[in-house]
Amino acid sequence: MSDLAASAHAQVTSPPRRTQRWTWLAAGGRSGIRQSLPGRLLSANGSTPQAMKKRARRWRVLLLLILFLVAFLPRTVYPVSRPLQWYERSSRFVDAVLDGRWADTIVSEHPGVTPMWLIGLAQHAYQALRRASGDTGYVLRAVDRAFRTEVFVSTLPLALAIALSVVLIWVLLKRLFGEPVAWAGAGFIALDPFHIAMSKVVHLDALLSVLMLLSALLLLVYLRRSRAIEGDGRFWPGRFWPHHRLLLSSGVVAGLAFLTESPAYFLVPYLGLCLLVTRWRAPFVRGYLAPVLLWVGAAAATYVLLWPAMWVQPLQALATVFGGVIKHGGRPHPQPLDYRGRLVSEDPGPGYYLISILVKTTVLSLPLFIVGLFSP
Repeated sequence: MSDLAASAHAQVTSPPRRTQRWTWLAAGGRSGIRQSLPGRLLSANGSTPQAMKKRARRWRVLLLLILFLVAFLPRTVYPVSRPLQWYERSSRFVDAVLDGRWADTIVSEHPGVTPMWLIGLAQHAYQALRRASGDTGYVLRAVDRAFRTEVFVSTLPLALAIALSVVLIWVLLKRLFGEPVAWAGAGFIALDPFHIAMSKVVHLDALLSVLMLLSALLLLVYLRRSRAIEGDGRFWPGRFWPHHRLLLSSGVVAGLAFLTESPAYFLVPYLGLCLLVTRWRAPFVRGYLAPVLLWVGAAAATYVLLWPAMWVQPLQALATVFGGVIKHGGRPHPQPLDYRGRLVSEDPGPGYYLISILVKTTVLSLPLFIVGLFSP
């Protein structure tokens, strides 16, 4: 009787067979068996989840280093010395800074301040190195330096800044779209032939392009992280610093772009458009006015702090810049253009831009760009 009673008690108290099966699946099912049997071998080989994450992180760091070198090395090998005006302007700019002649840092209407800091400091460091090595009579000169070491020294900081920017672009693209898009986008920028060609000269355009892209991507990451819209449409921006530091960073990089060349002012309407699209139901002050003031304030502070002429002659400096915008935007450069195999000095018409796009893009990037415009 005792055995029968024990058997009946076991049948009553134990869960049904189906319940046991679901409990086994919830606990891991076959994966639990897989972990229990060969798990010790995987752990011995360093294939635990933690080890796999560390290995993936090391591979990612290695690939980012390769991306940096791929972006850096082609822009430093055999630099081109076609435009030497920024070689001479950068030297004059840093000379004026070192001598405390703040007003003389108005060197160009572009204004070119960001690249002149990079180029001029590299030039003066090279001059100090030459003098320390015994060449006490060495003086920086733009004349007869077209194919010598000075041009390489001038392009080196630009190439370094662009390569670092490409890595930062990868980080921001990864946050927005994931790793596959980040590798593709950063790779296209690093290996684009036209961008490499523009990066090998002592000029503004290549640096301007990556600064504008960085500012735009920082803005997009900020908008994605700060947006928290409830079902009734009310906007809650959340805590200040964790999200708004991205907005402030976008403004700082925009200020560097403004100091590089005037086409960077395109970022101002771009900011308004992004806010309008993503926050069209947000309150005006917290959703629009506050982000605009923060972004503009960060850009303006960067603009003033890094251009000494703004400390003593701000009106003259701004008048020079906006005068250059009107000058260059109202009429073409006097230099002739290579258009359809011939040199032209007059306006070639809108067909010039279409041909330039076809010539200065690749057979891979242009079709994929078109596909991206129409893809969901």
